[in-house]
Amino acid sequence: MAHHSFESHGLPVRLSSVFHGVSGISRRMIASWRRHRTERALEGLPFDTLKDIGFPSADTFEAKAACDAGISTR
Repeated sequence: MAHHSFESHGLPVRLSSVFHGVSGISRRMIASWRRHRTERALEGLPFDTLKDIGFPSADTFEAKAACDAGISTR
């Protein structure tokens, strides 16, 4: 007679851990797809709209990168 340890909902512990792993993977896949969709939507917005919602301009990024590298931009 084989002895299995059971959790409160009646599934063997190993089977339960498999379900937990699969559900974790599916949650990460869904979150990744949502981030991808959001990034694509933001890429399609005009520059002025991006500025209005708080995204810094590309010039700001270039100036900061040059400053961090010790390079003068002017």
